[in-house]
Order: sequence, then structure tokens, then C-alpha cells
Amino acid sequence: MPKSTNLENPETYLELDPSGFGNRLMALPESARVGWKIGDESTFSMLQDTPWRILIAGVGGSAIGGELIKCIADYEENGTQIVCWRNFGLPNWVDRHTLVIAISVSGNTVETRSAVSEAISLQIPVLVFTGPGPLRTQAKAAGI
Repeated sequence: MPKSTNLENPETYLELDPSGFGNRLMALPESARVGWKIGDESTFSMLQDTPWRILIAGVGGSAIGGELIKCIADYEENGTQIVCWRNFGLPNWVDRHTLVIAISVSGNTVETRSAVSEAISLQIPVLVFTGPGPLRTQAKAAGI
């Protein structure tokens, strides 16, 4: 009979992963299905037309979702270009045909806040996904 290891003991996982990240990771497929459904049911009044391009502004862990969506979109034939942006401001090609999606879990990311500021000043449509912090305050003040 094989010797028991710590990995066979559920208590080991509680000790090694006290935040429950493993459980959240296992729930990702269902979270994606729920998010997709919410997106399908949502209307975005700030969009006058379907965007030709989508710029997803975020850095670090906040950029991972953007990269995932970009990879999925690259296999679709809908013609919408998705670019992930991890820098200050916006690239010079962003125009009224671009939707800027800003993601910052903390709401403190200066690069993302800078992209939102520039989008607001250029009157580019913006969606913001953020936790508490200056980005949330900035978005609310701009009516986003």
C-alpha cells in the first residue's frame, strides 16, 4: 500500500492556500459563463456604434483578463481588433471607433488611471472595472 502524502490530506490545502485561490481558479469556467451571459444581456448607452477596436488598459494581474479575451477574439472572425495596453495614456490610433476597457482590481494603478483620463478628455467611450480606489472615484466623477 502506498505511503500517504501531505497532498492527500485536505488540511494541507487549507494551510498552503489560506485565501482559497485554488477554489476560485476551479470556479473560473462558471464565472466566465456568468460574465458572458451578463455581457450578452447588457446595453452600453455610451456606444453610438459597434467599436472597430477595443483597447483593454490594465497592468499586472488586472491585464490577465484582457489577454484571455484577446486570445479568444483572435480566433473569432468578427473583425474587432483587441489590444492590451500596459502603459500610460493611450496609443495615438485610439479614436471614436475604439472602446477603452480599463481594469484595475485595486483602483490605484496609475497607468490605467492615465489611460482613463486621456479617454475621457478625448471623449472616447470607456468601461471601467475596478475595486475601491482613485480609479473608482475618477470614473464616478466622469459618469462612467
